[in-house]
Amino acid sequence: MIAKTFEWGVFYKIDVDSFSHDYKSIEKTKSKRKGGTISGISRRLDYLKQLNITSVVLSDFPSCSHIDLITSQLHNLNISLFLSINKNTLITHSLLQTPIDGFFIKHPLQAKSFVQKLKQSFQQEKKPLLIADENLHSSKEHFQENVFLKTLKYIHDHGFSYLTQEVTQLYLSFFYDGIVDYSGNLICRDYAKEKGIYKFLPEFLVGLHYNFHTLLYPSNTVLITPVFRDEKAKDATTLIARYSSPIMIEMGIELHQTKEKEPLRWSWAENKEKSKEAFYYNMKLFQTRKDTKVGVPTIFTQKEEFIID
Repeated sequence: MIAKTFEWGVFYKIDVDSFSHDYKSIEKTKSKRKGGTISGISRRLDYLKQLNITSVVLSDFPSCSHIDLITSQLHNLNISLFLSINKNTLITHSLLQTPIDGFFIKHPLQAKSFVQKLKQSFQQEKKPLLIADENLHSSKEHFQENVFLKTLKYIHDHGFSYLTQEVTQLYLSFFYDGIVDYSGNLICRDYAKEKGIYKFLPEFLVGLHYNFHTLLYPSNTVLITPVFRDEKAKDATTLIARYSSPIMIEMGIELHQTKEKEPLRWSWAENKEKSKEAFYYNMKLFQTRKDTKVGVPTIFTQKEEFIID
């Protein structure tokens, strides 16, 4: 089954414009739209490998020739590649001929006709996977297409955020190979922040809740739980890491960056002890997941310097 392939995996979400080898230029301009290149990703492949990343998700992806190159390099390291797209993305024949592993479809509730045409375009024997990425916490502008979406967003924003997110994901799971599990993220985030009832629940009960929620989905669904940049990312990641569902971390979490949409600050990796500690913690956590998948106990005997160049 497809879901088995990604069990215990770690997805790493990259904004191409922020993940640059030229970190000094990026930090000087403080703009995620300057300095980022595909070569920055190519130069950081050893870093991703050492962090024990198993899949990469690219947003704002480059040209098809660059996709061919980076996909080949990642596949050589046993890392799969996904592209994040939406209904306005231009899908060319050349793009469909690249050896990418799949697409994350942003706001699939609005993109039914787009996805249908995309599926009809697949010609490869091994068809790319389609992952539904529907976050009802997104801004209202994404839910103005019809009365149903407006109503769904209204109910979500007025006291039923978890329920509406879960039901929406369950619905999408019948049409997609995988789901970005924002309802699972809500469980782990609220636990990490001691929000509401989670302030009083022991950790094992929160874990049972998370585990039960994953059992609601079809067994062949790839259920990917995201973790976002904030002060509690470590606690949320630690809770999710105990279960076989794949994790998706935003770039920078492994270096203890907490502000959203900031460029990846490579000088932090060089100079900040807290960033180094965060890297080693996540590296070991993700290594444990990889070892669990193959039934090998993890033993860490030494602390090696991680790769920043």
